[in-house]
Amino acid sequence: MLRDGRRISYAAGLVHGRYRGHATVGHGGADAGYRSEFLRFPEQRLTIAVLCNEPSSDPDRLVRSVADVYLDGAESAAPEPLVSVPAGTAGSSLTGSGDVVGSPVAALEKLTGFYRREESDLPLQLIVREGALTILTGDAIGMLVPLGADRFRLAGSSAVGTFTWPAEGSAALQLTGSVGGRRYRQEPRWRPQADELTRFVGSYYSRELGVQYSLTVQGSHLILQHRRLGRQVLVPTYSGGFFTAGFYLAFTQGDGGAVYGFTISTQRTWKVRFDRQ
Repeated sequence: MLRDGRRISYAAGLVHGRYRGHATVGHGGADAGYRSEFLRFPEQRLTIAVLCNEPSSDPDRLVRSVADVYLDGAESAAPEPLVSVPAGTAGSSLTGSGDVVGSPVAALEKLTGFYRREESDLPLQLIVREGALTILTGDAIGMLVPLGADRFRLAGSSAVGTFTWPAEGSAALQLTGSVGGRRYRQEPRWRPQADELTRFVGSYYSRELGVQYSLTVQGSHLILQHRRLGRQVLVPTYSGGFFTAGFYLAFTQGDGGAVYGFTISTQRTWKVRFDRQ
């Protein structure tokens, strides 16, 4: 409990939450190529720990996949969270007038997908998990708790997300508070077919780093190859955007879809330029 009386879910290196209606205590970690997740279900006397040495692994998903095996058939200690969609502000495409509580999850689905941060091209992914809007990947991760008027609070922090709908119709998300001030724009859903990936194939060089990457298509995947990194599968995010092994690629394209190069960004380094050779 904070001095002003507010309760938060994170303290003393532990995150208190719920999964499938059961109370949880846990924490995750990441450094260099290592990823980990620890999750305890006190009432079920169940503890799961996942340790990975591959940066593209997803220990949070793996922990919950293991938990699903043990929790199948277990009675929930509390009901699943009620979906609560805040009232729409002017121009909102999420709701009409008045508060809507217990609305179908489909209302939140309008806000899901990949959002792009203009300064860095880093994507932020929103999904609906257990009836709650959740940031799955990005600068801030966790469940968004409705506050009303298209505003949500990031569980376990003082960060607040506000959705608006500019003229073009896609949602925009402004995160403020403990994460600073960050603005993201919702991008159209993009799942390229194998033949569409061929235009990205080629050799790319960064004069700044003195590094060269080769891109090929294998099956339905775009593959990045480098003597030190080995073979990395690039996963699509938004149109012309991919991620792998903790870094993100955003391709620059000209008229007719011609690809000139891409930039690579991480959480700490933004838009390092690679030109097509």
